[in-house]
Amino acid sequence: LENKPYLAWSPYGTIVISDPESGRLLEFTSEGGFVRGWQDLSISSEYFSQPSGLDFDDQGNLWVADSSSNVLMRFDAQSQP
Repeated sequence: LENKPYLAWSPYGTIVISDPESGRLLEFTSEGGFVRGWQDLSISSEYFSQPSGLDFDDQGNLWVADSSSNVLMRFDAQSQP
């Protein structure tokens, strides 16, 4: 599979799923309820085009890697991505 989705369980009980083909992230509750989705993950002029790696660190920060633009971004636990 090309551009397969990647998953990361958050320390808050939700799951974040990447959608590399659409360049977005989706967040769901553990029961499958939609929490939010976001596509504009910009910092200055950088944008994700294929978010393909996700992980949460011990402080609850979300790390997202983009395989197309070779960008790694960190979103802190209090920020809205």
